Amino acid sequence: YPMYSAGDLVFANSLRPPRPGDAVTIQYPGDVEGDEVSGFIKILTRRTAQWIECQQFNPAGPVKFRNSPGIIVHRVYTNNELFGI
Repeated sequence: YPMYSAGDLVFANSLRPPRPGDAVTIQYPGDVEGDEVSGFIKILTRRTAQWIECQQFNPAGPVKFRNSPGIIVHRVYTNNELFGI
């Protein structure tokens, strides 16, 4: 929110790597073995070997995820990209 609302359908795929400014889904396994997997939609600002830095809206501000082997990041496609609208 405000970019997507609960229940909105989004299409995420790894066909094109995400660039800074793209909306991305992040599947994060957690820092400790046994933690539940968490999923997020954020705006990618920067990706380094150690960190994935993003912007979020609610609450507004930056957020960082440790770039670990189990993390999965996919670009979110807009309807225009999917359907050529």
